[in-house]
Amino acid sequence: MTSAAVTTATRPSPGIWAWSTALGRDGFSEELPPSAPLCYPGSVELQELTAKKGRFQVRALLLPLGDDFLVVLCGGKAHIGAVGMAEPRPSLRDPSQRSATGSVFTFLGHKEDVVAKTLAEELSRGLGCRVVVVAGMHWEGLTEAEIEEVLELCKEIARKILLRIGPQPPSTRGERINSAPSSRE
Repeated sequence: MTSAAVTTATRPSPGIWAWSTALGRDGFSEELPPSAPLCYPGSVELQELTAKKGRFQVRALLLPLGDDFLVVLCGGKAHIGAVGMAEPRPSLRDPSQRSATGSVFTFLGHKEDVVAKTLAEELSRGLGCRVVVVAGMHWEGLTEAEIEEVLELCKEIARKILLRIGPQPPSTRGERINSAPSSRE
């Protein structure tokens, strides 16, 4: 009889979680060497970043997945509203510059699509890797000015992530560049 994966979490310091999973490629538990690659199945660190202004606070959880990143962006009443994903590629205007192509999936009635896609593209371009952003933020009765405040907090989160991780050259982040250009810059 096979057993399910065993996952443990410890909190070595505030805002950072260390995850350890023992699950083999075939679905059976196996012992992992200390040099096992990140997240398959290995050890990863979940980092937390926040941006706050007035009554608004936006929180991002940043999880490295091998060469890629998963970002969970939430604020107010957290939920899943949209998922944006992006992949780096050469710019169509100047192939020596890096750009990114993104896509987004949005649940019916949710408005996080622009934030999820924009953040995924910006981070993918800056980090040189695939990025997935799961976004869900909700505050009741926001004015246009308050929406702008929240968007600025999301931009601040992106800047904090780029500063923390730093722009990475393709050779160190495993950049994947699709040679087929898309219709977007």
